[in-house]
Amino acid sequence: MKRYMNYVAVILLLILVAGMLVGCIKVVRKGEPAATPAPVTPASPPPSGAPETPGQRPVVNSFSASPETVYQGQSVTLSWNVVGANTVVIQPYIGTVQQVGSQVLPLSSSTTFTLTATNSSGSTTGTITVAVKPPAAGIPDLTVTDIWFIGDTVYYKVMNLGNVEAKLSLSKLYLDNIEKATDYLDAVPGGQEVTGVFHQYHLQVLEAGVTPDFPSSAPAPVKIKVCADVNDDVKESDELNNCNSIVLGFLGGFDFVEQAHQAVWRSGAGLLKWPMVASDSKGAAFLSKYALEDDRSYPNALAMYPQQVPFGVIQGTFGEPVTKQYGMEAQTREFVVPQKAKFSAKVGLRKDASKTDGATVSFGIMDPSGSLVVLRSLKVVYDGMLDVVEADLGALAGQKVFFVLRVEAGPSWEDDYVVWIEPVVIQEQ
Repeated sequence: MKRYMNYVAVILLLILVAGMLVGCIKVVRKGEPAATPAPVTPASPPPSGAPETPGQRPVVNSFSASPETVYQGQSVTLSWNVVGANTVVIQPYIGTVQQVGSQVLPLSSSTTFTLTATNSSGSTTGTITVAVKPPAAGIPDLTVTDIWFIGDTVYYKVMNLGNVEAKLSLSKLYLDNIEKATDYLDAVPGGQEVTGVFHQYHLQVLEAGVTPDFPSSAPAPVKIKVCADVNDDVKESDELNNCNSIVLGFLGGFDFVEQAHQAVWRSGAGLLKWPMVASDSKGAAFLSKYALEDDRSYPNALAMYPQQVPFGVIQGTFGEPVTKQYGMEAQTREFVVPQKAKFSAKVGLRKDASKTDGATVSFGIMDPSGSLVVLRSLKVVYDGMLDVVEADLGALAGQKVFFVLRVEAGPSWEDDYVVWIEPVVIQEQ
């Protein structure tokens, strides 16, 4: 009997230890001397109908919209992450979906979306409201909202975010920043979209990401960029949002500044809408031309100001632009990291940031669970010099990831005016 009781005590002790380990999260900062974590497994969203925990209703880890406020006709990206559901339904407009995913759709009026996740134990719901505003008042504002091709012809859409008509203007098509064609775009009424087409240029897609201009032996990706109103014929409220681009085929390089408008931006206050205003207490990200602490100015740098609270944060999550198929909206997806990939950037503080107590900048990836894995982290202080941030991505080759840029304030957020210079992922030769 005594031996039996000893066995029971040992078994109970093992169960207690196992229960303490369940749910523990190990936070790893890759690239730092303290630890060398294992490579991240490629993301593979679980299908609806995944095994549920008996007696437990589904868990909605996240249900969000980006941006949460748009102008009429603009698109919003809904993203969700659910665990333990047999079915997941989002209404209106969408219907049954997988447990993890995202979808882009245009809106003409304010809409409340409801996610319902169900299993044998019951249902869990989540809601998100997207506010749709009338067109911006007083002055035109042209922006390229979409690029796609049908056959060998490149099409694009331009929206006028203002409520005043934008007159006839000139658009240009670039392949890897080399001008290929022009198109005269018709007048765009306020709050409306107009479709343009580059009839003079024929994009002969032989394989995914391969054209006669860029044969399969070339390591660089094929990037298609369209810019509206290139001659500044239209006086606009925002002259910096006239271009958009997509990348075809294998990723050979990625410019975070160029794609900042498509990133998902967050702070401790929630989702943030691009572009932001530097003085926003929720945090801000925008293209900067400010002089930095080294007394030099850098055009088209990426400014990231954390939320204005102690230890405030701002974070951008970047995906690969997806080529539009006919009848579908453009969106982003995970990158497939190429061989010999490397992240590099310079980072510094604004010249007038004399009151800062320093800020921590980080580059990382989102793992399959949606958690941030930091690959490189650095404390930036006001010392009159820029710092270099680099991370070798070789161990991630072939894996699917989202890239993340992050800035964290210290005990004081005051003057934590952080600016990234030329943040890129490149494929070394």
